[in-house]
Amino acid sequence: MFLDPEGQAVKQELHSKFASYFSFAYGLNRYANELSSNASISDGDLQQLLLAPLMLRGLTTFQGCILLLERGLSAEAKILARSLLEILFRITAIAKNRENAEIYVLEDQPFRRKLINKSKLLSPCLRQSFETEQTEHLAREIKSDIEERNIAEKSTQWWAQEAGLSDLYNSAYPIFSLAVHVGSRELESHLVLDKDRRIVAMKIDADTTNLDLVVISACESLLLVFEAASTILPENSKIKMSIFKTELAKLNETFMN
Repeated sequence: MFLDPEGQAVKQELHSKFASYFSFAYGLNRYANELSSNASISDGDLQQLLLAPLMLRGLTTFQGCILLLERGLSAEAKILARSLLEILFRITAIAKNRENAEIYVLEDQPFRRKLINKSKLLSPCLRQSFETEQTEHLAREIKSDIEERNIAEKSTQWWAQEAGLSDLYNSAYPIFSLAVHVGSRELESHLVLDKDRRIVAMKIDADTTNLDLVVISACESLLLVFEAASTILPENSKIKMSIFKTELAKLNETFMN
């Protein structure tokens, strides 16, 4: 139903109902695209080499979130809003501490080891193709590297703490995580309940539950992502960003009232 041509009508309806929110998101997106095209990085500087792609991933994740909200796919948008927060935690932590850039890259080793260990848990017919001397050799190399350099996989909470964004980790992040993990509370958006909270039907049309909140959160995250990447952006970017932050604060005040 959300892939039907009628989806455009839903978009128009939601843009009319939540005009100020989508207008702000679109304006921020235009400026973020402009900034991205003017970013500059120094080859060989690991910190800057990570800030650039993380910034771009933050922008495209933001765009995906807004596109889903326009279609009335609120739960799906929350999944991307959570992903955007994870990007924010990492890019901010890396921007604040150059050492975190190397920690971020080295995290790939525990992940590779995890994939190899997972392959050993596959059913015999699937596991056979992974049980090669090459795989075992790679596993030994990764294990040795992890032990020699004391590499540890960091949690999202750790990255949030390093970024100084624990409040976001303890507020918006767990709320959006409900959609990621298909929490029972999230499934209520697919149900029509009567006054006694009895299920009377399935809801198959656009869901605008917390749409305004998700837009505000996504916009705030994107602003903070670009703030973290300010060292690779034009010098005057901070001035315009501060204007957007002021406008967002006003929008948030409207939401709270």
